[in-house]
Amino acid sequence: MKRIVFIFQILIIISTNFVISDSSSELLNRLKNVGNFSADFTNKIIDKNSKVIYCSSGKLWFKDLKSLQLYTEHPKRSLLTFEEDIIRFYDFNNNQIIVTSYEDFYVGSIIREIKSKKTCFLKRHLIQQSKDQFFLLKKRKKSSENFCSIEIQKNGRILSLQVTDNNNKLILYNFKNLSNEVKDVNDNKYRFVPDINTIIDDQRRK
Repeated sequence: MKRIVFIFQILIIISTNFVISDSSSELLNRLKNVGNFSADFTNKIIDKNSKVIYCSSGKLWFKDLKSLQLYTEHPKRSLLTFEEDIIRFYDFNNNQIIVTSYEDFYVGSIIREIKSKKTCFLKRHLIQQSKDQFFLLKKRKKSSENFCSIEIQKNGRILSLQVTDNNNKLILYNFKNLSNEVKDVNDNKYRFVPDINTIIDDQRRK
């Protein structure tokens, strides 16, 4: 059912006439209100046949759209960290860290470009608003499968996020138990020091 809803949302974007500046301006205003917060998350990945192929849950720490830690507790422990321009994925089972660039992560590049108010971003995307939901779709045909939906309240609280990748898989994140308490969101949550024996695989573009 979620897959059907997702396709319907895309059809609305393609077929509806709207003013880009209004929707993008409102999204920018809401993103300005995003501060430090922590939350519990659930994640689902759905393939092109509407089959759920992965489920996970854990804890998220978020710092002003610049730093993030995503700690997955189930089904396998892992840690995803965003620190400025670098993404690190730590696999506890294999004691390995994969390092990549922020710009290689589609959702990351979306949020960064919106936050920095790059006008070229608006030219490359269709933006549609429905209450607290904002839908973003790339205009270029070759990249049309890259779609993002952000549910964000006026006070800057992000409630959900959904994205499609290049294989047309739908990735869903839902957040609950959000907290803005300083004790829950501090700089220590964004610093990760691996063990001496940890294998590091740096995949950033040279």
